[in-house]
Amino acid sequence: MSLKIKSTLKDMPIRLLVYGRGGVGKSTLAAAFPRPVFLASEDGLENIDAVGASPATWEDLLDGLDELTLSKSFDTIVIDSLDWFEPLCWDAVCRRGDDKGPKKSIEDFGYGKGYVAALNEWRILVSKLSSARISGKAIVLVAHAVKKTVKNPAGEDYDSWAVKLNDKIAGLIREWVDIVAFAEAEVVVAKLVPNESSKGFATGKRILRTAPSAAYESKTRFALPSKIPLEWSAFNSAVKAGSFAGLPALRAELDTRLEKLANLDVTAGARAFLSQRGHNVASLREALKTVERYEKGEVTNGKG
Repeated sequence: MSLKIKSTLKDMPIRLLVYGRGGVGKSTLAAAFPRPVFLASEDGLENIDAVGASPATWEDLLDGLDELTLSKSFDTIVIDSLDWFEPLCWDAVCRRGDDKGPKKSIEDFGYGKGYVAALNEWRILVSKLSSARISGKAIVLVAHAVKKTVKNPAGEDYDSWAVKLNDKIAGLIREWVDIVAFAEAEVVVAKLVPNESSKGFATGKRILRTAPSAAYESKTRFALPSKIPLEWSAFNSAVKAGSFAGLPALRAELDTRLEKLANLDVTAGARAFLSQRGHNVASLREALKTVERYEKGEVTNGKG
């Protein structure tokens, strides 16, 4: 058997999970995506200028995704919110029950079997979302945040903001999406009087946090800033600059700056570095930072 080796880089629609406390602006961000359609709770669309539907059952949600995957009227599918649909999933699992019949509660299956069945339902949901993405739809998943205690094997346990879902389901969603962004109202901490306790002050800005932190769950497969304003134009610009779509501009910038620098050793080093690390956004930006240090005279002859 011979393997067909090919490039894995593709410019695919984004998969975003944005979560945070209520009223911070998660749904407003989702509504600004290109031609969005919402699958939301009955009251989830009241304050959003968008089109959508309110599935009454888990089965309605899955069937709705099949319909939207085939639709040419929308470019973005928004589920708002995941934690609102979780009880509908449990209800579906309980109605089906097991070989002893339906159940009244997800706990009635015993030994966590109900949650395992629910996880399988969420795998079906993710599979349908993947099909929608392949058809050209961006996927935006909205969820609320809840404080959870993190068991820390290296030290004391601590509290952190997490997605308000069963842990295994939240893990499945986090693994599937490209970006997990924590949305919050920005707060700065400062001491107004020496020797007194610090106080937090709201800046009035709403932001998305994408860098890993002990204070919240987040991740990104793109080269994004750790903090992005919670509004569409800033988010879209950051994603374009930090994703596959931004590669041509970064390559062109690196070539131009290497040509102006006219240092054969630096050029050879940059080419070797990219050959080893690959031509991705992160490696190109790292190469550009190194070139910038040579431009500023911070590094000379490989030293600095």
